[in-house]
Amino acid sequence: MTVMVAWISGLPFRQALVRGQTGPDALIPLDQQRQLTEDQPFYTLAVIGLPLRLAAQGGTIDELKTKTALKPNRKDRIAPADIRAFGDGDQSVRVEFLFPKANAIALGDKEVEFITKLGNVELTKKFKLADMMVGGRLAL
Repeated sequence: MTVMVAWISGLPFRQALVRGQTGPDALIPLDQQRQLTEDQPFYTLAVIGLPLRLAAQGGTIDELKTKTALKPNRKDRIAPADIRAFGDGDQSVRVEFLFPKANAIALGDKEVEFITKLGNVELTKKFKLADMMVGGRLAL
């Protein structure tokens, strides 16, 4: 089983998504330009390509919230405010985890770990914040 954990609220990901929709040389429509310039209200991470059978083991959204967190280095865990699931083909789903920005993540945290548990499978992914800098700012 191979799944991908991606930080999808960051500007580079959002730019790639828009370019994928419009094409590399097309003008970007005004509504999509706004999406690229507006601050995102949440840190949003996605588990992409999650097999349906494994997603079903995660329980309800409320149960999954208790088993999921972002853990910045040397800071308290951040629990998700919301979780959303989307069909991602015949046999898989994309699950998006929305974390509040009230406890801001800073470059000084050096690393942030995403943790979730689906049934008896634990998924973890560490993000090095220095690798997530764009134009001198964290792109989260």
